[in-house]
Amino acid sequence: MDIIQGLIQQPKIQSVDETIPTLCDRVENSTLISDRRSAVLGLKAFSRQYRESVIASGLKPLLNTLKRDYMDEDSVKAILETILILFIRGDGHDDLTRGWISQQSRLQNGKYPSPLVMKQEKEQVDQFSLWIADALTQSEDLIHLLVEFWEIDNFHIRLYTIQLLEAVMATRPLKARSALISLPTSISTMVSLLDDMHEPIRDEAILLLMAVVNDSPHVQKLVAFENIFERLFSIIEEEGGLRGSLVVNDCLSLINNILKYNTSNQTLFLETGNLPKLAHLLSEPISQDEVFFWNDQRIVNINTALDIVSLTVEPGNTVTTKHQNALLDSSVLMVVLRLAFFHNIPKKVRPVALLTAANMIRSNEHAQLEFSKIDVPYFDPSLPVNSTANGGPIKLIPVVSILINWMLYANSVHTFDTRVACSRLLKAYFMDNFDLQRDFLLKQVQLCNNSTNNVGDNAKENGGSNKSDKESDSDKDTDGKDGTEYEGSFKANLFEVLLNYDAELNLNPFKLFFTTDIFMFFFQQDHKYSEELREITRNVTTGNDLEDEEPLKAIQTISELLTTSLTAADIRIPISYLTFLIYWLFGDFKATNDFLSDKSVIKSLLSFSYQIQDEDVTIKCLVTMLLGVAYEFSSKESPFPRKEYFEFITKTLGKDNYASRIKQFKKDSYFSKVDMNEDSILTPELDETGLPKVYFSTYFIQLFNENIYRIRTALSHDPDEEPINKISFEEVEKLQRQCTKLKGEITSLQTETESTHENLTEKLIALTNEHKELDEKYQILNSSHSSLKENFSILETELKNVRDSLDEMTQLRDVLETKDKENQTALLEYKSTIHKQEDSIKTLEKGLETILSQKKKAEDGINKMGKDLFALSREMQAVEENCKNLQKEKDKSNVNHQKETKSLKEDIAAKITEIKAINENLEEMKIQCNNLSKEKEHISKELVEYKSRFQSHDNLVAKLTEKLKSLANNYKDMQAENESLIKAVEESKNESSIQLSNLQNKIDSMSQEKENFQIERGSIEKNIEQLKKTISDLEQTKEEIISKSDSSKDEYESQISLLKEKLETATTANDENVNKISELTKTREELEAELAAYKNLKNELETKLETSEKALKEVKENEEHLKEEKIQLEKEATETKQQLNSLRANLESLEKG
Repeated sequence: MDIIQGLIQQPKIQSVDETIPTLCDRVENSTLISDRRSAVLGLKAFSRQYRESVIASGLKPLLNTLKRDYMDEDSVKAILETILILFIRGDGHDDLTRGWISQQSRLQNGKYPSPLVMKQEKEQVDQFSLWIADALTQSEDLIHLLVEFWEIDNFHIRLYTIQLLEAVMATRPLKARSALISLPTSISTMVSLLDDMHEPIRDEAILLLMAVVNDSPHVQKLVAFENIFERLFSIIEEEGGLRGSLVVNDCLSLINNILKYNTSNQTLFLETGNLPKLAHLLSEPISQDEVFFWNDQRIVNINTALDIVSLTVEPGNTVTTKHQNALLDSSVLMVVLRLAFFHNIPKKVRPVALLTAANMIRSNEHAQLEFSKIDVPYFDPSLPVNSTANGGPIKLIPVVSILINWMLYANSVHTFDTRVACSRLLKAYFMDNFDLQRDFLLKQVQLCNNSTNNVGDNAKENGGSNKSDKESDSDKDTDGKDGTEYEGSFKANLFEVLLNYDAELNLNPFKLFFTTDIFMFFFQQDHKYSEELREITRNVTTGNDLEDEEPLKAIQTISELLTTSLTAADIRIPISYLTFLIYWLFGDFKATNDFLSDKSVIKSLLSFSYQIQDEDVTIKCLVTMLLGVAYEFSSKESPFPRKEYFEFITKTLGKDNYASRIKQFKKDSYFSKVDMNEDSILTPELDETGLPKVYFSTYFIQLFNENIYRIRTALSHDPDEEPINKISFEEVEKLQRQCTKLKGEITSLQTETESTHENLTEKLIALTNEHKELDEKYQILNSSHSSLKENFSILETELKNVRDSLDEMTQLRDVLETKDKENQTALLEYKSTIHKQEDSIKTLEKGLETILSQKKKAEDGINKMGKDLFALSREMQAVEENCKNLQKEKDKSNVNHQKETKSLKEDIAAKITEIKAINENLEEMKIQCNNLSKEKEHISKELVEYKSRFQSHDNLVAKLTEKLKSLANNYKDMQAENESLIKAVEESKNESSIQLSNLQNKIDSMSQEKENFQIERGSIEKNIEQLKKTISDLEQTKEEIISKSDSSKDEYESQISLLKEKLETATTANDENVNKISELTKTREELEAELAAYKNLKNELETKLETSEKALKEVKENEEHLKEEKIQLEKEATETKQQLNSLRANLESLEKG
């Protein structure tokens, strides 16, 4: 029953913490690929909600399975999708993989967002994304495997692979890029994805290439040589050019990334026929074939295309001039200028076009000349687009004049970037071209003088009545309605703005700012001809001849205008005047003298600088700086002499106050908030009045930062000393060269003197050492000389003695020589005697033998011959010694002879064995020949027998084939019987299983009824127990009541009667329950009997099943036995065939033999 209950119970639900590890284990350790795939899908389901657990437990198994199952597309797709979800899920609880179109600015390329765009818009990479990226880039094999997936035709695999690589590039760009580069074919396959027929893959490939190419010159070159420019321009054309979607901007941005900081790619881009395509793309908004409607995306597209043009002409490169000429020849410059001066261009595009044109003509004399020839239709860029396209006559104006007009008079907050761009285009037009700068200033001076003369003539005609500027402008406008004389109404003069008083300058303060900025550009001291330009500007005079006024020079006029504008409503006006004067006076003695010629202006400026009123700090600091710069470059010959001017300033201002004002200007004024980035002026912040927070020119900022020390310490210099002009960079370079030459000469001289001094000192030391050594040697030699004299005398005496002894020795030598000769002759005689004695020894030995034989005979006469024998014995001993020596030499010679004989015998034995072996071989060959001849005869005999046998074997083969056929038929019959038996067994099995299932169902129902009966029985037993408890409680209460009081006996008796009735009812109920229990036991026994019957039936069926299974086994055994017989017969048949084949081969060989 417990087993049945266990089967009925539902399985326990696993928690997520248990499920994820089991799935990870299945992913890594399952043998079947289907199991691994289902486990991956399970992890994918958990990856959104339980990202951390999936990454911690499943990242490594997923990557290992990706390596193992890379051939199975379904598994690869599931794994890539899971890893992509884990990447994109992001940090926090927000699911970034859902609701993508509503959250992001980019349309969705597929099921999941582009990770690179998410990084750009979210700017947040969490620790889990870094974990995944590190796991993928840990070895280059995984990245190479992902690249290989691009060759699969499955759309989702290719898309997910690209997006996954984008995610890795977004998190670990350096590692991912190096891994991609390590595979030689990765870049070419990546670029080939641009030709994919599926747009999502193509678009994601563009984004991936943007990330891979960015800031990598090596990859930029690899991509550029894959014909990528032509592919990208074809995609842009397919998408509709500038009218296209964000894909067009992606293509243009990719071109931008390929060309950025890469001069060789820029040259390749210009030389491979891409300029006509770029020019055609840029000319779409101004073409008359179709109306071009602007939106935000099209503005972004054209700005990106203009950035590409600017990249090809970066300033400072050696090939910039060549690229500028190429752009000029391909009409790209003209197209960009048409964009800049087209009335229907949006305000966000015009400044970019002007800046692009500035880059194309900067420092290029040919391009500047061509630019100056262009005339442009006039319109006001500050007005709305539709209002500019009126039906009036078109006024063609030189491009330089319209740029000055827009820079000065396009007075709108929305056109400030256009005014900055016009200023930069003008500077690019004048850059490194002194002739243009000089001619421009002279024309500007001439126009200024003509306008003042016209004012004077009008004053004479009108009887000295003064008209306002507006009235005169309106009169000029009425004169020029036909469009032929519009020069009077069109303003493009810098000197008018700089030198004329304008009461309405507060309405357009940047007019003065841009004017002073252009003049500072002309006055840069780095330029060779800046002094001439300064002189032209300084000699411009103002004043009216009618009122007999002395003409004022330009600096004097600007100084007076400065004093009138110190309390102006807009602080930019006095700042512009002050910064321009400081820039002009710095390093220019003539300009300083012009400024110091008017003492009233100096007094008013000095009084303003120490006023107690809480005026603006910036203006006060700049006024103080102007006074200090004027003192720094003043001289004794100045109109206000240097010493007097110093005393005049220091009385009221003081040195310390001046220095603190300069520090205050740097740290606590508007200057401290200046952004040092030059391009920040194009997108400035706005103040409370709505104007841009632009106060200082970049040239003034550069001057102040480079010369802050000299400006701050100006009043600390001695007034009696003449000032030093600012040294130019060229002069510094010359001085540095001379200094380096002198330093080199000095160092060479020093090294030479040091080397000579060292050599001399070394020689001195060596000579002194030699002198000491010679002294010591001299003393030693003297002492040795005296000792030698003494020794010489001693030796002389010894010599005499030696000579005497020598004479004696010579005499002895002569005697010894004679004796030696005598001994040699005696030796020769002894040798001859020895030879004779040897012969005699031989004869004596023979005689000895005879003597020994005769010894026995002559023993009696021994005593007589004793004396003779004694002498003979002595001679015998000498002879024996000689014999021994001779025997030793003989033994040695015998040993050598024996060795030689042994070696000769061994050689002879070896040759004998070889001869024997050869003879044996010969005999064996003879035997083999005899055997072969016998075998030949035997085989010829067997041939005849085999031919007879062959006929009998053929008959046997036919019989065997007939037997095989009969056995095959029997086997087929047996197989059919076996199949029928199997079908019968299966039918009996199905019937028995059906009966078993029915019996099981009955058993289950019976068991359920039994359980219900047991439950009812338990409830009845509980009721009985409760009743017994109540009875016992009542009896207790009864006894307590009886014991308490007898007064309430009647009441108690009534209660007792009631309780008795309850007892009776309870007992009756108890009896009924007992009857029910007995009935239930009977039914239980009946059910158990039925169960026993069913069990018997089950056992019978099981016995039947066993018998049928035994029959099946017997059938199978018979079948196997038949198979074995069949195999044996087949073997016998093959053996007989082999024998026949061998016999046939032998026959053929014998016939051939």
